[in-house]
Amino acid sequence: MTSERAGTLCRPNSIGSKAAFLGGGVAGERLRQHDWSSGPLGPPAHWPHTLQSMTRILLGSHQPMVMWWGKEQACLWNDACAALLGLAPPLPPGTPAARFWGQNWDRVAPLAQEVLATGEPVTDRHRLMSIEAEGHPASRFLTLSYSMLTNDDLLPFGILCTITDEAEVAAEQRRQDERMHFIMRELAHRSKNLLAIILSMAGQTARSATSVPDFTTRFTQRLQGLSHSHDLLLQRDWRGVTMRELAERQLQNFVAEGVNRASYSGPDVMVDPKAAQNIGLALHELATNASKHGALSTPDGRVTISWALTDGRFQLGWNESGGPPVNPPEVRGFGQVVLERLASDALEGEVKLDYAPDGLNWLLDIPRSYLVDGH
Repeated sequence: MTSERAGTLCRPNSIGSKAAFLGGGVAGERLRQHDWSSGPLGPPAHWPHTLQSMTRILLGSHQPMVMWWGKEQACLWNDACAALLGLAPPLPPGTPAARFWGQNWDRVAPLAQEVLATGEPVTDRHRLMSIEAEGHPASRFLTLSYSMLTNDDLLPFGILCTITDEAEVAAEQRRQDERMHFIMRELAHRSKNLLAIILSMAGQTARSATSVPDFTTRFTQRLQGLSHSHDLLLQRDWRGVTMRELAERQLQNFVAEGVNRASYSGPDVMVDPKAAQNIGLALHELATNASKHGALSTPDGRVTISWALTDGRFQLGWNESGGPPVNPPEVRGFGQVVLERLASDALEGEVKLDYAPDGLNWLLDIPRSYLVDGH
């Protein structure tokens, strides 16, 4: 059996009506249940491959789309199109385009004819169209893009129309603008905080430096420690950093890989960006001091970093052992300021710093609010 109703002489193919109409929500189900035997398109098994392919594309798309085919201009559409135009459910698949578009046809028909005559696509922007909204007549500005469809003999035989709701586009643009404004405000806020930290680091480092080269070396090392915390924050979209990865990253330049000189223990918690930056600075200063004067300056020295949650508080401890005898520093430098005041003041916490003879001990106690919920 052969058929010419759909626009070209074709034999029944192996795709069949069900395969052509897989999925597609309500529109797909109505196409599958429709009696095509007496319609202008004929049984779907005899449709041209072009029509079957476009039907699958149309039903699988979330973009509002409608196409009409053949001399009878039989329409097929998807759920997105039905929802946007407010089509009444009784409108059957294969409805002629003039009936499908109703009072909008006078606007649509000339552009569709232009596309068929020239083969070139046409976009009609900011077109006020009559639609149904919750069962009542309404109007909406739409953008309609028309493209020509050909049959299997590559002859012009139909139109594909994609429809964009300009109100939705405008709403999405507003959402994007709001998100961009939020990002810019957040960037400005972070930049100011970062600048304040760097200026403080520079000033304190300059006070304790013995020469310009000494200042350059110390300041560069501290900037590198700060950058380690920022790298981790950027990897997690600035949501926070797990305490373990923050500690490991700050010690990676002081403890050789594979050498068991540092141990880490504590629950799987994430600290927020503010805590990550300030705790990162403190850990960097502790590691620097340990490598010069403490446990990491001797082959047998060890560092233990531990953290815990207690009565709504977060506690972080640094304990050294196996190093040389410890003596409190004679000169109060930036490192001591960080360990005694910066982290505690910035994070509303308390610090205990003990220069015990057998190893330095440092304990930070801050509110649990500096942890990221849900981690």
